[in-house]
Amino acid sequence: INDWTIQLINLQDKGIIPQVPANPYNTDWIVNLMTALSPRKEYFDFKALLEEFIPFQEINEIIEPNSPVLVLGACDILAGEFKDFNSRRGEITVDAILASAAIPNVFKAVQGIYWDGLFSQNPPVRELVADVLDQRPDELWIIQINPKTRNDTPKTAEEILDRRNELAGNLSLYQEVRFIELVNEWHRQGMFNEEVQQKYRPVKIRWIDMSPDLCQSLDYASKLSRSRSFIDKLMADGEKQAEQFLVQLKMDTAVPV
Repeated sequence: INDWTIQLINLQDKGIIPQVPANPYNTDWIVNLMTALSPRKEYFDFKALLEEFIPFQEINEIIEPNSPVLVLGACDILAGEFKDFNSRRGEITVDAILASAAIPNVFKAVQGIYWDGLFSQNPPVRELVADVLDQRPDELWIIQINPKTRNDTPKTAEEILDRRNELAGNLSLYQEVRFIELVNEWHRQGMFNEEVQQKYRPVKIRWIDMSPDLCQSLDYASKLSRSRSFIDKLMADGEKQAEQFLVQLKMDTAVPV
């Protein structure tokens, strides 16, 4: 099914078959047919798949005051407002994940009524530094999955859509980061009184990127691919980039002798 989906997207991108805009409200019959034919029913039910592997009923019981915080972003499409689901407030439920992952042309809006966080804060970086002082991070490590640059001009419909999606995602991310960088700069310039300085301490931002070769090789269809070999390739590149990041981090934070 994965290979069929990727081949279909590639054929549409090349103009061999017509491209029809996806509408999750008109595809129930396709989902029902594929579910009936599939040996694993949960593959076509995202909620069931999540609940099979994540014990949501246990999450709030294992979270402690010093536990890492998880924040998910979504957008209330009727009110036009941002919503963050925070683990410290006991809000990480299966519906919260569905809301954060509700890409408009793939999933129906989640009650009520949410789309993917791309339309608000994506990711909700500011929420991580807006907590009480002793729970704020000293550093933010951002793993960037959308390429910042491209070598070639997008010319096909899918390439244009893909690049538009990348730029939209990066714009949202950079706005979040820029806010933190501005606060850092104001702090360095001594523009805050002592009380505010304690409230808004500087936060170091570090980036972890994909390798340039992998970054430039990914196309729109790759965002939907669930091929085992492709996922292994992504994970191998991530491990390599993480190792390089940690080596550089050790050098940056080394105390001069």
